[in-house]
Amino acid sequence: MGFQEKNAWACGCSILVVFMPYFGFVFSYPMAYIPLFAIAVFALVALLVGFHIINSIATASIRKSGAVPPTDELDRIIELRAARLAGMVLAIVVLSWSIAAMVGIPAEGVNNVVAANAKQELTHSVFAIQVTSAIYWIHLLFAGFVISNIVYYGSIVAGYRRLANG
Repeated sequence: MGFQEKNAWACGCSILVVFMPYFGFVFSYPMAYIPLFAIAVFALVALLVGFHIINSIATASIRKSGAVPPTDELDRIIELRAARLAGMVLAIVVLSWSIAAMVGIPAEGVNNVVAANAKQELTHSVFAIQVTSAIYWIHLLFAGFVISNIVYYGSIVAGYRRLANG
């Protein structure tokens, strides 16, 4: 297994290990996201730095030359294919999220607009969405971004595995 494939494995697994519990907790308690997000980011950075140090020490070519192996044409093709697939997944997630958010706007928000126009009274906020609902939708969008990153690293691993298996 080469350096780039190990890197993809570490990034993908680290994202899963850190963000699976994060989303499990955040979707149960949407308002507890700020301190938990900071902890998740710190844990992800710590895991990736630790892995990259160990991977650099363990890779013989890096120990001898002191530099990371350069990416060749095959590495670039594998990364471009993975980026294309992850981009499509992210586009689908964002479009689905946008459509669901538009359709899922609470009916009371629309009713407030109609009632305010009928009374010609615009002294207060006309459109109201619950904060927990908005935070929940933001978490869903962020989950889509995390899923697209997992797809990216999974595609890189799959590309290298296809090469190894023939």
